[in-house]
Amino acid sequence: MKNLWYRLWRKDKIAYYFLIVFFPAVLFLGISLSGLVKLGFTPMEILRDPAQQLSYPSVLGFVSNIGVWLWISAGSICFFTYLTRRQEISRRQKELLLLVGLLAMVLGADDFFMLHERYNEKIFYLFYGLAALLLLYRYFSYILKIEPQGFLMTGIFLGTSVLIDITQSFFPADLLEVRIILEDGAKFMGAASWLYFSARIATLPRATLV
Repeated sequence: MKNLWYRLWRKDKIAYYFLIVFFPAVLFLGISLSGLVKLGFTPMEILRDPAQQLSYPSVLGFVSNIGVWLWISAGSICFFTYLTRRQEISRRQKELLLLVGLLAMVLGADDFFMLHERYNEKIFYLFYGLAALLLLYRYFSYILKIEPQGFLMTGIFLGTSVLIDITQSFFPADLLEVRIILEDGAKFMGAASWLYFSARIATLPRATLV
């Protein structure tokens, strides 16, 4: 029992927890609450899930929410690999992990907060297009070695989603549901493909990217 108590209340471990977890989490919570309250939102609106506040079914936006999980999972895999395998992976692989992970997180934030729908979508699409071209320009030969099919399918699905989005005015009103299924379905498949591509990069042996 004494040994258990010692393990639970080691001063160095407690101090580390407060430094790494407690204080950053409290700081984020405090800044979020104070900032959003000043914008006119109530603590209830900020803290509680929208479906719970509005008495909507929990499955509302189910596929969209899972899509966000896919983006964040892809980014997490890349960053975790970068942090835990820094001594055994090559410089090229580190660069690729950071770029792919960062892009996944940006896409996840865009998907979750609906950024490109609410702001200038052309700027967002231009940024994503340039990021994809940068990846191809700098890592084309490596992508061919790693997982060209996964990268290609990601581009096809996400490109299809963007194309449908920017041409939605040409779809007849009676095909609205079909358009949404195609657009969001393609985006979901693109997120799944990006997660697969990220996992392939993360599991590469050092010799693959030099």
